[in-house]
Amino acid sequence: MDEGQNYDVISSYTNRPERRENILGRREKPITKRISNLTNAYGRYNFITVTIEQTIQKIIFRKYINPLNLSVMKRLLTLLTFLGVVVFATSQEVAIENPVIQENLAIQLPAPSFDSKTSVEKALLTRRSERTFLQDAIKLEDLSQILWAAQGVSLRIDTIPFWWTGEKWLGGLRTAPSAGALFPIELYIAVGNVENLDPGLYKYNALNHTIAKVSDGDKREDVRKSALGQAAIKNGPACIVIAANFSRTEYKYKTRASQYVYIESGAVCQNIFLQCNTLGIGTVMIGAIREESMKVALGMPDSETPIGVMPLGYLIPKEE
Repeated sequence: MDEGQNYDVISSYTNRPERRENILGRREKPITKRISNLTNAYGRYNFITVTIEQTIQKIIFRKYINPLNLSVMKRLLTLLTFLGVVVFATSQEVAIENPVIQENLAIQLPAPSFDSKTSVEKALLTRRSERTFLQDAIKLEDLSQILWAAQGVSLRIDTIPFWWTGEKWLGGLRTAPSAGALFPIELYIAVGNVENLDPGLYKYNALNHTIAKVSDGDKREDVRKSALGQAAIKNGPACIVIAANFSRTEYKYKTRASQYVYIESGAVCQNIFLQCNTLGIGTVMIGAIREESMKVALGMPDSETPIGVMPLGYLIPKEE
């Protein structure tokens, strides 16, 4: 059978409505699925989705292209999707997820430093888990530096990237990697003795590099009780509670989300360890916690789940 005969057979086969739908349906599905994934992120811009879907209908179901030119169709649809999303999405104002705290209560933290006298290699070599600390007040600039290392914005992006899929864009990229740039991690700080801060529970806003008070009073004892009574939490003048909003990652990754969130929390933990090392501050990751007890003690919203606690305190000088 020559090429002309082969084409006639295919054309004849696909001229039957039910079989043509079967052949094109199998090829069209992954393409429209890719387009659907991209346009889902911009669901509020219905005109983008409608325009692309109309184009798909014309190309696939009106015989403007035959099965032998499917590669051309794939390229065309990919180009249409890219152009539609870029043109319209970049012209929109970014939707920033607001913290649970009113912004007028926010405390601006000192600007972080992007250099130090300690190399990454030295910090890795000397990193240790520490459970006893000096009781000196933690400097606000040191706490600021640690929070930035954990979840600070490393590149601000005020428009939603065309490749991004999620519920709400959080305004940029951060110091710790995040699957899909969805950034589910939330940081709480139970302050007992930090310069220029009243005792209380605070929450970090990465985009603005601010903290805002959630509740008054020293919460370290409540955190300690929810962490099986581990003394290191109360020994530190402050402690960071790492929490996560799993739904942000579930939006894109479904059942795989929890794995990605825990991987991300590990990256955040290591960032805190290394930054503390450069500041002469000790810390340890405590994962043995009662989640529900912790949520109640700290007044966390239902959307957030505590993952671990990292107490902070200046290191006790070791005898030579």
